[in-house]
Amino acid sequence: MRITAAEGEILKVLWRSADSMTSAEVIAEVGAAADVERLWEVRTVRTFLARLVKANVVGVERSAGQYRYRAAVSWKENVRQEVESLIDRLFLGDRLLLVTHLLERHSVNQRELDDLKRLVTSIESQQ
Repeated sequence: MRITAAEGEILKVLWRSADSMTSAEVIAEVGAAADVERLWEVRTVRTFLARLVKANVVGVERSAGQYRYRAAVSWKENVRQEVESLIDRLFLGDRLLLVTHLLERHSVNQRELDDLKRLVTSIESQQ
C-alpha cells in the first residue's frame, strides 16, 4: 500500500510510541509535531486511522471501551515497501537506474563514496 504524507505523519507517531494509542492520543501527538503545519480535526485523523487499519498497516484493539491503535508494520518494512514501489513505478524495476540517478543528481562527498565502496565490497564478498 502506498501511504500518503498525512498517513505517514500518523505512522510516525505510532512508531515512536512503545504502547498502543487511542485516537485522542494520536491527535495530540500529531498536533504537537513540528513538521505538521495544520491542525487536523478528530474525524480526519480517525479517517486516516481507518484507512491504515483496512490496509493492515495499523492494528486496532478495543480495550476498556476505547479503540487503541499500534503500527502493524515496522518503519524498516514500510521503507522497504515504499522503495520497491518507487523502483517499480519510476525506474521500471531497475535498481541500478535508481542508484545511478541518486549518484548523478545529488552531491556525494568522499566519506559517502568510501561507504558505498565498502558496501559494494561487502556485497561482492557475500556472493
